[in-house]
Amino acid sequence: MEFPFARIAIEMPAGASAVVADEVRDEVIEKALAYGKIMEDENGVNPIENYVSWGGRGNINIFLDLIPATERDWAVNDFLSDLSDYIGTIPEAENVNIRTASFGGNPIGVRFLSADYTQLLLAKNLLKEELQKIDGIKDIRDDTPLGNNEFIVKLKPRAEALGFNLRDVTSQLRQGFFGQEVMRMQRGRDELRIWVRFSKENRVSISQIENLRIRTPNGDYIAFKEIAAFKIERGIKTIRRENRQRSVRVSANMDFTKNNLQVVLEELNSIIIPRVLSQVDGVTETAGGQAEYTNKMINSISFSMTFAALVIFTILVFLLKSYIQTALILSLIPLGVIGAVIGHFLMGIPVSILSFLGIVALSGIIINDSVVLLDRYNKNIKSGKKVRDAIYNAGVIRFRPIVLTTLTTSVGLAPLILQRSQQGQWLVPMALAVAGGLIFGTLITLLMLPSALYCVSDLRVLKNRFAHKFMGRKLLERAEMEPARKHV
Repeated sequence: MEFPFARIAIEMPAGASAVVADEVRDEVIEKALAYGKIMEDENGVNPIENYVSWGGRGNINIFLDLIPATERDWAVNDFLSDLSDYIGTIPEAENVNIRTASFGGNPIGVRFLSADYTQLLLAKNLLKEELQKIDGIKDIRDDTPLGNNEFIVKLKPRAEALGFNLRDVTSQLRQGFFGQEVMRMQRGRDELRIWVRFSKENRVSISQIENLRIRTPNGDYIAFKEIAAFKIERGIKTIRRENRQRSVRVSANMDFTKNNLQVVLEELNSIIIPRVLSQVDGVTETAGGQAEYTNKMINSISFSMTFAALVIFTILVFLLKSYIQTALILSLIPLGVIGAVIGHFLMGIPVSILSFLGIVALSGIIINDSVVLLDRYNKNIKSGKKVRDAIYNAGVIRFRPIVLTTLTTSVGLAPLILQRSQQGQWLVPMALAVAGGLIFGTLITLLMLPSALYCVSDLRVLKNRFAHKFMGRKLLERAEMEPARKHV
């Protein structure tokens, strides 16, 4: 499913001025609108209907409202790929990510956990290098943006010999260049704070820091550069933790015209991630992005389905008085899933998590058709009919209601399957799974279930003959061994 909008997320460096951010935003909007004009000249329709932008805390977001799916013959992902190439690199920005909404987030996402942040960063960089080698992977990013420049001070051995600690040195450095509050004065109803620091001309260059005179514990003075070294580097903007460990997430988008997502994920999980983890120590990996979201949903649905299957099994056992007949009904559910997959293949729609939700509903419908047929069969057995006649009569009598139920349900779902409106695209995979599985499941119910019933009856006959020959038990007729006759 494609959403009719595009979002351009621009990440600015920490400390970037509002003026620079506005210039970057205006430049990107101008390029996006220019590309829309180019497409309008080629196709006659501008793909961008409207746009809006907002920003804050170093991030700029531009939202492009695209024309509906009914008015275009191109895919949103193709448009985003071409738009990204047209906009190109923005030197003033740290990262530019052009995407649309997707089910569960980015197609590719990996989260690393470790107590050692250095090893964590190494794993992140190694993975990003590996992803850059894969065709079709784009917009590779992580959630560890760098912050403002920080002044890192490290003491030399001489400083420790003179009795300095790091706090002594950095506090004097801060007092001279940033200042220190020494007193407060009351002036009328206002309170004045008085700060003391170096004059402006004595705190404008790095060399003044190197020559700063630091007071020793003995009262003497020594130059800063003789007792300490410093470096300027960008600090960490955000610290993330999971399960009391530092975490880093690497995510990426994908151009589906250049590669297959399942192939990429298979290579990522079986080859790339093990290779990355072998080069670092103490780092573990968990799934992220769509894979993480899908796994959580599948685990939740699997638990609910298991509980529902137990409840259905219990109800059917009490209704049919037979474990074998109940097992036959439940065994038809996987065959219905095959029909759902075939339906997706014929319509050219990929199987997704939404299709799985439709398969859940399909299971109940297939069970209903099977129960209708088996109930008629058991009633025929109770009335004294032979097994072959009971199966034939049940198939003839229940053929019309079962087929009509299938046809009416499938025809009723046809408008959902064939519609192209954006709001209804969520329902297409679910409706297709129900309709395709129901049609296939009906054929299975009418053909396989009667055959399976007779095969089970043959097994009971063989078991009775074996018991008669070797254990001396009474030889029974075929119909007398059916559960429905035993519980009359």
